[in-house]
Amino acid sequence: MDTPLLFHLKGTAYQTKIWRRLLRIPFGKVISYATLAGNREHARAAGTANGRNPVFWIIPCHRVVCSDGRFDSYAWGKEIKKRLLAWEFANYGH
Repeated sequence: MDTPLLFHLKGTAYQTKIWRRLLRIPFGKVISYATLAGNREHARAAGTANGRNPVFWIIPCHRVVCSDGRFDSYAWGKEIKKRLLAWEFANYGH
């Protein structure tokens, strides 16, 4: 039986909405900031909320990339983001 793990995260309503969306990105998959935001006009705001994720090791902010597939900045560096995604693709990608 799975037991949910509950967190009390502090953030704006928009930030928590974005963080919840991040939790729905499957292992081995990536989405764009525009997809995360729900439209292109809010992609930058979604990226900012993504970057303010206080538990990045639990909420998978590394699964978001630019619309053209490029990696944007990542708190632990682009190389770490690349390695995390490569591991996920190798183990969970379809």
